[in-house]
Amino acid sequence: MKLCECGCNQEVRNEKFRFLRGHNNRGQIFSLEARRNISLGHLGKPSGMLGKHWSEEKKEKLRKPRSEEFKQKVRIGCIGKNKGKQSWCKGLTSETDERVSIRAASISGHVTSEETRRKIGEANRLARQDPTKYRNTGQIKGYFFSAKNNDNIPYRSSYELEYLKQLESDPLVVTYEYESLRIEYQFNGVSRTTIPDFLVHYTDGHTELVEVKANWCLNDESIRCKLEAVKRYASKSNLLFLLVTETCLSSLTSEATVEATRIARNSISGGANEPIQTG
Repeated sequence: MKLCECGCNQEVRNEKFRFLRGHNNRGQIFSLEARRNISLGHLGKPSGMLGKHWSEEKKEKLRKPRSEEFKQKVRIGCIGKNKGKQSWCKGLTSETDERVSIRAASISGHVTSEETRRKIGEANRLARQDPTKYRNTGQIKGYFFSAKNNDNIPYRSSYELEYLKQLESDPLVVTYEYESLRIEYQFNGVSRTTIPDFLVHYTDGHTELVEVKANWCLNDESIRCKLEAVKRYASKSNLLFLLVTETCLSSLTSEATVEATRIARNSISGGANEPIQTG
């Protein structure tokens, strides 16, 4: 058995190496000048494969499936402080594990500071100026240019994007705002904040508070509590609360959906006291 020459007494599995990875300079402290020179040495350094090509023999070797023995060696080599280890909280919930419940309680009801909110708002403003910088992580989101607002309006789902298109095509809509309100409410004794999706202003002077939600999430107790909080806020503020689901967005054309929503709105009595659910 070959041991690492740094003195850590750990086994070096590859006989070609004298040290474990990162142990060849263990304990050595580089001066600031040395660190600067090392950094400068890496700048502009071309890739080792630049201009090179795999041989046909090498390509054929890479195409072959790896043996189980080789895979096991890779697994052993990847085990470090965190690599190769399963997350300690995978599959656990607040109800089944005390550690998870303690961590959840520590962040529950967290209120973002005004300084953080300002930084987030500034970042969103800069992103709206250049939508190409808005990163997509797999979720359907981005920016939609609104001629009525003369600005890029963000969206975080395909349903919100479709509703934005309908707002633009509705001649009765003067302008609209996205996530411009914060509403405080209580859920299971914990203070929370919800931000309604849209605040829509119409030509006849009335304003609607709109939530765009998928049908499947309406069975969630926390979502229902959130919608009730928005509904109460709309009632107190003399606003009309509109709940939009994907059913009508996916089954009707934009013009038909606008007309169906307008008919439903006109048929409601009691103003903001009752929500209109399209879909």
